[in-house]
Amino acid sequence: MTCQKTRKAAFVALTLTAALGFAGCASGDDAREASSTPAETSAEVPVATSSAPAAATAAETPVGKDLTTDLGEKITVVSYIDGFAPSQKFRDSHSAIADNRFVLVQVTATPSEKYYSAVPASAFSLTGASNGIDASSTTILDDEVAAAGHPIYQQADTSKGESTGWLVFNVKPDMTQLTLRYKQLAATTSDGGTIDKKNFDLPLN
Repeated sequence: MTCQKTRKAAFVALTLTAALGFAGCASGDDAREASSTPAETSAEVPVATSSAPAAATAAETPVGKDLTTDLGEKITVVSYIDGFAPSQKFRDSHSAIADNRFVLVQVTATPSEKYYSAVPASAFSLTGASNGIDASSTTILDDEVAAAGHPIYQQADTSKGESTGWLVFNVKPDMTQLTLRYKQLAATTSDGGTIDKKNFDLPLN
């Protein structure tokens, strides 16, 4: 009887040992399977890029004022735009002045019928800055302005006749009163008379 109980006890012990061994193997396989599973990664969040668009060009303001010089030239201010916005391409290549204030003035110039005369773009400026320095017309934005549908002013003279187009000015931000100035140069007429140098001003606003 003692021997039989011993054999039964040994059989039970062997069975229990095998079961534990099988559980250990299964546990090891589960661990290996778990370790081979790729870890979840957080989704990549796209980085927002902010590129502020260029400001829109201001509306065109009609003026309809004119003057006649001592030579008999007639200059009419048709309209102006206070705040022309260049393209992003221009802003990128001219970053130093990209955010400057650009004013466009549309004029019609008619040369004198009595004397030979010329009205070049360089004779125009905008006056009224707090530092007393007039803003001369500039050509740096000519391509931009023309591309926006505003033909650039070309010199009017006796041989070519009347001219209508846009002048471009780079002005100070504090220039609240916009006044177009035409600088008449001193001249001697064909009949021996003289014309003095003189400024003619036309307020825009």
